[in-house]
Amino acid sequence: MIAGVASCASLRGHGCMGGNCKSGVGEFRYQNGDFYRGGFKNGKPNGQGVYEFDDGERYEGQLVEGVRDGRGEGRLPNGDVYQGEWKNGKMSGRGEYRYANGDVYTGEFQNDLPHGEGLIVYANGNRYQGEFREGKLSGKGRHVLKDGTVYEGDMVDGKREGRGVLTFPNGDKYVGEFKNDMRNGQGVYTRANGEVEKGLWVNDHYITTE
Repeated sequence: MIAGVASCASLRGHGCMGGNCKSGVGEFRYQNGDFYRGGFKNGKPNGQGVYEFDDGERYEGQLVEGVRDGRGEGRLPNGDVYQGEWKNGKMSGRGEYRYANGDVYTGEFQNDLPHGEGLIVYANGNRYQGEFREGKLSGKGRHVLKDGTVYEGDMVDGKREGRGVLTFPNGDKYVGEFKNDMRNGQGVYTRANGEVEKGLWVNDHYITTE
């Protein structure tokens, strides 16, 4: 993800290219090729500004003492774009992250990762709304696949784990325990025609009655 920006005092570069790079508005080019234009305070980027990294990364938004803090937009060289809140140089708070592959995440962030409540819509048509932990689908959530399959329940590290309800496009429904993304444990499978299988399941297979 996107790291913090540098300060005028921390790098000996090409220097101030115009304006007031001490406490005002100016433009500063660093020796490593980075370029900043915007507000300064005590020689550090501060307030509203644009920071362009030599590798193609770009940030436009609010800064506090040389660090991204507040609202801003970050663009990575690979095409990913984040718009939202920043804290201490990292994506933290609410925001939207658009991946270059077409996936879009909207929700809460912490330390540059989706964390908390959020919604991710995948380019392939799948979508998940619920809890995230350190960038992974973990907690309570609702996962809808493009074929119409719907899962509502517990997730751990992107997999169905715990208790949940799995509904299939043909009307069949399973209510019970999951492990490693499969029906594992006690559960009830009710078919659209009314037939019921109740008991132990192992790796998506019905084994015995209770």
